[in-house]
Amino acid sequence: MDQYLYHLEQVRPHLPSRVQHLAVDGAYAKERFVTGTVQLKLQVISKLRCDANLRFLYTGVQKPRVRKRKYDGKVDFQDCSRFTFVGTVQPNIDLYSYRHIG
Repeated sequence: MDQYLYHLEQVRPHLPSRVQHLAVDGAYAKERFVTGTVQLKLQVISKLRCDANLRFLYTGVQKPRVRKRKYDGKVDFQDCSRFTFVGTVQPNIDLYSYRHIG
């Protein structure tokens, strides 16, 4: 991944400034690559890896004397109650959205 990120850093100045998104294969959906890409002012669009560890960010009140709580549970795609239903894209394919505000 470091080699691919290095290459992206080298070509980024040559891309038009209106280019803001990078569509990549699921193999690139690793924290190090995504973080490096975001630092280059690009947003990553990718299929999630099958072993992706997704967690909700904690937005509640923090206790004053202990370490701040970062996460509020794991994402379970069998329970979409924390997501907003957007619509049905195709038969048997529903679109949901989750927006963290914080």
